Amino acid sequence: MISSTNDLWNDSELTRVSPQPVSLQVPTAVNTSSTTTNEEPELPINKGEKSVLYNTLTKLTPFLQTAQKYSSITFSVFATIHGIGVTVGPLISTSFTNELISLGREIYQSSSIEWWLVWGSLTVHVVSGVALRNIRQILRKWNYGDTQPRKKVVDLSSSKDSTKVPDENSGLIGGVQSYFGLGAKRSFSFKNLGMTPLQFSGYLLVPLVSYHSIQTRILPLFLEGDSSYITIEYITYLLNHSLLASVTNWILYPSLTILATYHTIFGLCRWLGVKDRSLRKIAAHSINLISLIGVLAVWNVSKRANLLGMPEFVLRKFEYYVVRLGLY
Repeated sequence: MISSTNDLWNDSELTRVSPQPVSLQVPTAVNTSSTTTNEEPELPINKGEKSVLYNTLTKLTPFLQTAQKYSSITFSVFATIHGIGVTVGPLISTSFTNELISLGREIYQSSSIEWWLVWGSLTVHVVSGVALRNIRQILRKWNYGDTQPRKKVVDLSSSKDSTKVPDENSGLIGGVQSYFGLGAKRSFSFKNLGMTPLQFSGYLLVPLVSYHSIQTRILPLFLEGDSSYITIEYITYLLNHSLLASVTNWILYPSLTILATYHTIFGLCRWLGVKDRSLRKIAAHSINLISLIGVLAVWNVSKRANLLGMPEFVLRKFEYYVVRLGLY
């Protein structure tokens, strides 16, 4: 026969005792930074242990941020003047485009202005941006043992109901899915490279802007001491000269137009502190529109300019530049 529950527990055998604290010892061999978890341990910062280098880098950061900000504003003056000439002009006529380019050169290619408006501001912006990223990685490594940005606790899935963009790691509006009310997601560049889309677009622009500058300004200046023969017809020549030149420049100019537009408008939103989602969507639409106009301008330049009427010696100069660029 099976005994009942009352038979198993006899009250007379139980003794009442007073409660006593129990000490629990955690083994010291346990590694709290085990790779079995994705959580990063919060390590306390002991300011007394920081070296002179740490303090110097910390104090240098705001100066670099200021330099990056105001150099971008300075360069944007040149970029706006130049951009209007090469995007709006080709949609009207070749002669009008060259007039706008010539007018812009009178402003930004004088010896007293070009070095600080173009080359100086661009160099300061790139150098300060790279330095800031490296310094932040050093400080994060020092504080947390990892060079990647700390993961913020942000509920991106509910961001579709908010009027604010959760953080810069999601891009300008949080991705294409935000247009359809699906909420924001962290960008590819942040998840895989630890860079915000703004930073990533800046790094992509460095080789594009460098090559464009060499092709249209530095090389002619180095070879002949002048770049006055660089007109919109030169771009037409590059887009149609050979397979290598055509492919190279069809990759260069649409990419340069789209990335430069994105980087400029996104950067402006950041410096102005624009967080409102509706305003950022307006900025995103502006990027799309300007990029479309820019790509159409490149296509128009490749088709509309008349090289048959160009003087022979000018065409020989174009060919000389292309040969020196290695695009023959």
